[in-house]
Amino acid sequence: MNPSDPSTFNHQYANVNGIHMHYIDENQSSKKVLLLLHGWPDLWCGWRQQIPYLTKLGYRVIAPTLRGCGETDAPTDTSAYGDRTISTDFAALLDHLEIPTVIVIGHDWGGHAAWRFTQFYPERVIGVSSFCVPYSPPAKEYTPIEEIVKLVPILTYQQYLTTPRAEQEINEHLEDFFKRLFRPFSEVKQSSIVDIYDMETKSLVVGRPLVPKSDLLPQKYQKPKIAGSLQYYKRGEVNFEESKDLDPIITKPALVILTDELPLPPPMIKIMEESVPNLETHTIENTSHWLLWEKSEESMRMDGLQGWKKELPLLTLNTKQDINQWAIGCDKDIGGFSEASLELTSQGKGKFSGNISLELPANREIVQSGYAAIRSKERDATMWGTPCWDTSLFRYLALRVRGDNRKYFVNIQTDTYFQTDLFQHRLFLRTPGQWETVMVPFRDFVFTSNGMIMPDQVEMFREKIKTIGISLTDRQEGPFSIEIDWIKAMNSEDTEGDNDRTPASSEID
Repeated sequence: MNPSDPSTFNHQYANVNGIHMHYIDENQSSKKVLLLLHGWPDLWCGWRQQIPYLTKLGYRVIAPTLRGCGETDAPTDTSAYGDRTISTDFAALLDHLEIPTVIVIGHDWGGHAAWRFTQFYPERVIGVSSFCVPYSPPAKEYTPIEEIVKLVPILTYQQYLTTPRAEQEINEHLEDFFKRLFRPFSEVKQSSIVDIYDMETKSLVVGRPLVPKSDLLPQKYQKPKIAGSLQYYKRGEVNFEESKDLDPIITKPALVILTDELPLPPPMIKIMEESVPNLETHTIENTSHWLLWEKSEESMRMDGLQGWKKELPLLTLNTKQDINQWAIGCDKDIGGFSEASLELTSQGKGKFSGNISLELPANREIVQSGYAAIRSKERDATMWGTPCWDTSLFRYLALRVRGDNRKYFVNIQTDTYFQTDLFQHRLFLRTPGQWETVMVPFRDFVFTSNGMIMPDQVEMFREKIKTIGISLTDRQEGPFSIEIDWIKAMNSEDTEGDNDRTPASSEID
């Protein structure tokens, strides 16, 4: 693959969701799949620098040309460009390629599409990342672009791009338009995007000084379908209608990479952090909106993507509110004599403790006693079902604990029909009485039902983990105590999910 020559990439085509779609598909044998979504008006080749690098890291890379652009069909009706329709394009393409799940990464409009795809098809997404476009929850009321511009004048260029005049001007001055749009950080006054429209001439190119070609532009490039691609600026009302009922909370591991060209206002950052609890944010300095090209090495490393995939916080036991999110049980609930409690210590840690008794109740139907357990409560169901954790990006369940010499088990319940089905593993404590981090490979958990190991073992559905618990079933009388700080899904420095991590970029030819 030669980033300067688009013809050297693996071009493919498919009929999906009623359109003929073009896409790039590299390293097809890999099961680790990235879906790269381009913005406007750079087409799939906006990722031309990243694709060769990512395939060397062992990923399969799918980079579609979005509807309305390049070699993909361009419907003429604006209603065909809504977020739900475009998300269905991606899902249909994955169905065509028989790919169940992906990490989705977008830039510009592709970043917006990545967020919405994660909301419309959460079961297809392992993690989501966006360059230059922060997450915005679906609006509850429709606001026309004309009203938005009154509040945020720097978006006047978006209003202009909805007009027939803009389409004509771009078509008649395409090369000069590209030269002005694709410019590095050092050559623009405020923003390479905002600077494309001049408030005095009320134009993109006409009446403005010509600018030289930047190295950001590839030597060879495809002409976009301007009429189709401009639909992305005209579809505001369609997007509102299709997205207004989406769950505004994204629980997937998420990464947003911004530039210092246009810093986000604090209220927008606050909304994003509240709406995406597992979000990591990075800023690449001294670069423009076109950081994929201008800072290709930093963006190829995704500036923190490895750290983003290192851990996913699941549960903490540091406040009274945390403690209230756990259920406690022991044989006393059925007439036995064991005692169990979960309390917050003065150091702000959860303490699961009590006393185990093997004495049987008078009820002769009870033939075995002597157990205690805690379990995280199921989160409140929404119209989209019960929220679950997607841990498929990680290899280990990690627990920060301090316990005694008793034999504890870790229990995972996935989103299955039978509530008694659990995946269990011994919680081996190497230093009883001291704090330690125990890391248990997800693949080592054993499938059980009603406490019995099942003869036909099945793989844990790690995309849908519903609850996590700790139990004590060693049937030894006497006191027990284990403190818990936090529980996370994690990778080590050398692992990435079930795969061993490829050497760092410096070791790749």
